[in-house]
Amino acid sequence: TSEGQLNFARHEAPLAAFLQYLLAENQQPLPRTMAAQGVNVTRFVPGFDQAHPLDLVPPCTTARMWIGNRACVATHSDDLENVACVV
Repeated sequence: TSEGQLNFARHEAPLAAFLQYLLAENQQPLPRTMAAQGVNVTRFVPGFDQAHPLDLVPPCTTARMWIGNRACVATHSDDLENVACVV
């Protein structure tokens, strides 16, 4: 916001629990926006990076995943560079 306050709330949950919350929220008439950001793929989704290699990045790169539903995100600058794939 213009006052420097965040327009979202942060919560921590295991990935499996977050996915259950996300699926349940999808059943609501007006689902809340939800996102798990920067999930370390090697640690939390074993085998995904090997099954879906991306030749655009160096092999030593740590693959990260953003999982969520409909969201509007303002243009911003991240500390890490990103390659986006929306499914």
